[in-house]
Amino acid sequence: MSDQMSFKVRLYSPRWGHEDSYEIKLDRKQMIVEGHNKIAACSWVEGRDPKWSGYSENIGNPLVITLQNDSIYPPTVFIRALEYAWMAWRDSELDGQQVVQEVQHLCDWVNEVSRRKPKTEFWRKMF
Repeated sequence: MSDQMSFKVRLYSPRWGHEDSYEIKLDRKQMIVEGHNKIAACSWVEGRDPKWSGYSENIGNPLVITLQNDSIYPPTVFIRALEYAWMAWRDSELDGQQVVQEVQHLCDWVNEVSRRKPKTEFWRKMF
């Protein structure tokens, strides 16, 4: 297993009406998600939960805040699921190709949620 890798995923932005590319970089110490010149980094902390830092970290999870800027509101388990996939790759439970496939399945789910958000005038005012 390589100690680092990167790949891109596409996430549908209801704000813009199209999919945008996000790059995910994995190594043994960090998972970095970068999109629209914003970075969210998840760092490995031995014996503890991973720690997120980056864009607007003082007001919430940097990845969640980044996605919300594009009106993407993933299910709350999305962040933990990304961490789970990264840790499985770190622990050699998933190889590079498998982690790409599993993260893509996760992003496909987020895209489905984003595409199916309520579209009435009432809900457009909120998100």
